[in-house]
Amino acid sequence: TRVLELGCASGGNLIPFATLWPDSRCVGVDSSQRQIEDGRAQVAQLGLTNCDLRHASILDITPDWGQFDYIICHGVWSWVPEDIRAQILRVCHDNLAPQGVAYVSYNTYPGWHMRGAIRDLMRWHAGALADPQQKAQQARAVLQFLCDSTPAEGDAYGLMLRNEARLLAQQGDYYLLHDHLEEVNHPVYVHEFFAQAAAAGLEYLAEANLQTMLPTGLPQATAQTLARIAPDIVRMEQYLDFLRNRTFRQTLLVHQGQKFNRDLTPERLRALAFSSAAQPVGVVDIQSPGNAQFALPSGVQIGAVQPITKAALLQLSQSFPQPMAFDALLDAARAALQPISVAVPDAATRPVDEARLGSDLLQLLLSGVIEIWPQIAIPTATDIGATPRAWPLALQQARAIPDGSAGVVTGMRHEGVGLDPFSVRVLALLDGHHDRSAILDALEPLFVAGTLNVNRDGKPVADPILRRGMLVTQLGNVLHNMQRFALIMRA
Repeated sequence: TRVLELGCASGGNLIPFATLWPDSRCVGVDSSQRQIEDGRAQVAQLGLTNCDLRHASILDITPDWGQFDYIICHGVWSWVPEDIRAQILRVCHDNLAPQGVAYVSYNTYPGWHMRGAIRDLMRWHAGALADPQQKAQQARAVLQFLCDSTPAEGDAYGLMLRNEARLLAQQGDYYLLHDHLEEVNHPVYVHEFFAQAAAAGLEYLAEANLQTMLPTGLPQATAQTLARIAPDIVRMEQYLDFLRNRTFRQTLLVHQGQKFNRDLTPERLRALAFSSAAQPVGVVDIQSPGNAQFALPSGVQIGAVQPITKAALLQLSQSFPQPMAFDALLDAARAALQPISVAVPDAATRPVDEARLGSDLLQLLLSGVIEIWPQIAIPTATDIGATPRAWPLALQQARAIPDGSAGVVTGMRHEGVGLDPFSVRVLALLDGHHDRSAILDALEPLFVAGTLNVNRDGKPVADPILRRGMLVTQLGNVLHNMQRFALIMRA
């Protein structure tokens, strides 16, 4: 797979991909020399030969750079001048392979009409400050001043301000500086973006988040009216943006003239694989129809009724984070439903189970409970082993985090994994040569020095024997979580 990322920063997206898939060819472009140098240093430390980070402008890219199966441009298009926005779409056409897919994210109206007023306020209030940290601090302060100075109830403007303040409170200063305080911020209506893409020879395929394309959560009468007044997908997407006051899109583009089928049917899923982090809540009876609850890490719970679906979700919970192909999942679920006295499931009932499972998997996909994958295996451990070995990228990232500090590393599922200080130091020792006892031995000096602590009744445990006993259990839990988050390599 050939991947080009525009505005790659220090390679935080490309380097994990290149590490996981050594046969891929990854090229990243960014105008920040410092970030490119940081990324190149990480590439060299990992010994990657398939990741080329280039200090260049997007304007420097020509067709001579070659063609790529995927072109990624995240958090760039709305924040650069018009000539670079046009060049991004040209690159997505000129450098995209015939069957390739380009990803472009951007800010959208109508949501940014209201958010734009807050951006104007922040920039006017804090614009003269040079220090980024002070600028972000003052931007937050002036927004809070407005929240405190508007009625708490019955005031639409005050409600909008408080909603925005609540959202920004969940984001770091880097997000605020980029999304609200950059010099350029160019939202568009989605039909305008589609028109510009069409002028560049590109066609709308879908959103990266499939659920946003559907009128889910809307009244049935609204969905019926949309079907009548939106004869094509462009108008449908624009009406949905108005209904949801959308502020941001992650759009997939392909070459004009491509033939593709947007019909969502259970049959389309059978060539794919699936994973789900949902875990059963209590004991699940798979032998008879009846609602069973499964919970996602976010706390969201979903119910499953069909025996074949309950059995499949149990299989996915056991195989996670490894995806399972449809046929393998179906066969495993059918086998789990068989009485002990029956060695082989009845072949005659397989088509019925296949149809039921396919239909339910489609609904679970659209509700965000399961993920779809190509039929591939990721090299993550199914069991921890005696001397666990961390994924090289996560190991490198953990070793760069100071002792006593929490941090974020990247798992093989291409997602950030937050770790507490103890977990960071454990991960940094998972080189395939330390068993559990050796890990605790290596960490002991950090506990003696007070850099790490294990608490009991809110107080650090000083007794080394008691502490060691508590750490044995804590280490087991930490390793289990690391295995679940795809941080440990299979043997």
